[in-house]
Amino acid sequence: MFAGDHDLWHSLVDLSANHTEQLAPVAPRQFGLLNLTTDPPGVAPSLDGVPIPGCPATPCVVSVSVGDHVVAVDSPVYVPWSQSISLARNQKATVSTKLQPKLGVLAVSAPAANGGQLLIDGNPVSATGWTGELQVGHHTVAFRSADTWPWLAGVDVQWQQRTDVKVAPTSVVPGDEGAFVAGLNAYLGGLGGRYGVWLDDLSSGRQIGYHAGDSMEAASVIKLPLALYLLDQAAQNKLKLSDTIQLEDSDFMGGTGTLYYSNAPGDTLSYQDLLGLLIQQSDNTAWKALKRVLGSDKVDAYAASIGAPDCHQEDDNCTPQEAGLMLAKLATSAVLDAGGRQMLIGLLENTAFNDRINYYLGNVAIAHKVGMDGGVMNDAGIVLGSHQFVISMFTDSDNPDQGVQAIRDVSRAAAKYYSR
Repeated sequence: MFAGDHDLWHSLVDLSANHTEQLAPVAPRQFGLLNLTTDPPGVAPSLDGVPIPGCPATPCVVSVSVGDHVVAVDSPVYVPWSQSISLARNQKATVSTKLQPKLGVLAVSAPAANGGQLLIDGNPVSATGWTGELQVGHHTVAFRSADTWPWLAGVDVQWQQRTDVKVAPTSVVPGDEGAFVAGLNAYLGGLGGRYGVWLDDLSSGRQIGYHAGDSMEAASVIKLPLALYLLDQAAQNKLKLSDTIQLEDSDFMGGTGTLYYSNAPGDTLSYQDLLGLLIQQSDNTAWKALKRVLGSDKVDAYAASIGAPDCHQEDDNCTPQEAGLMLAKLATSAVLDAGGRQMLIGLLENTAFNDRINYYLGNVAIAHKVGMDGGVMNDAGIVLGSHQFVISMFTDSDNPDQGVQAIRDVSRAAAKYYSR
């Protein structure tokens, strides 16, 4: 039996008189191979208007029946494409195409502002406006400046259409507490994740908080009460900073700091050296060694005695308010003696991590302690400018970069607010 586009079918049959033989011929179809690639890859193709079995996304190599076909891509983000092919038996047809993105126009206007920065999908463009073609779909427009709260918006760009966006950020008004609190709530409330902020104006004693009393992971900010307790013990002559302690196996912890990589069990270091590593490098091995020798329960009791009962060494929890309160007491001479205060503030001013509170604040001296653990990004510090204040901010989100940027933004807004 012959049939177009099918292999020949035949069968030998023995016939006898007065007998009927029934046959059910099945002629296999003839196939070739289609090798399909696209640039970019990962799109779903179709063949003759239907999805291609075995090819949910490019690139792929699949068997296709011989004959004339139309290969096509109809994607939400690429200009429709198609190509006719004619495939013979056992032939391999290679089809490759560069897809053209569907484009629309986004036009953004922004106000002139001190230190203004306009970003499209995280990429900086001209600070006062930008117009250009973008691939269709969702895009993010962000605007930041020294005088305003960050302005963020999601924009959907349509194919062959123009979308206009006008940036309208909220100003940070020096001394206007109500407006500042409203701006803080709106900004952090729209980010996603957990945030806690505590601000203390050291000249007036007025405080501002956003979930400031929430217990959160302190990360390495928890090293601050340990440092305070060590210096308090030295001030009471219960130990000398020149005294040494011996490192043990259980002290060694990777992450931040150099002791884990440069030292070994049995090495001895002075309290003063461990304190410097604890604060300036946020050394985890120094932290474990000091809290072992000094006693985590005693450190916690000391923290509670100075107003931070929720700061615990072992579970690494604290509140932004209590972390800030300890720094405020350090700045206003409510804890430690003069030598201890001077030493600790000096160490806090010269740390290896200055990517948060310090980021937008130029040459202002800042005595601070950061913390980081996965999506947890924290910083607590004393801003030692012409108008001194304490900012303590804890963050926890799926995107650690977002937490870092939030601390930068709130710190700059606070500096503007306190600039009156």
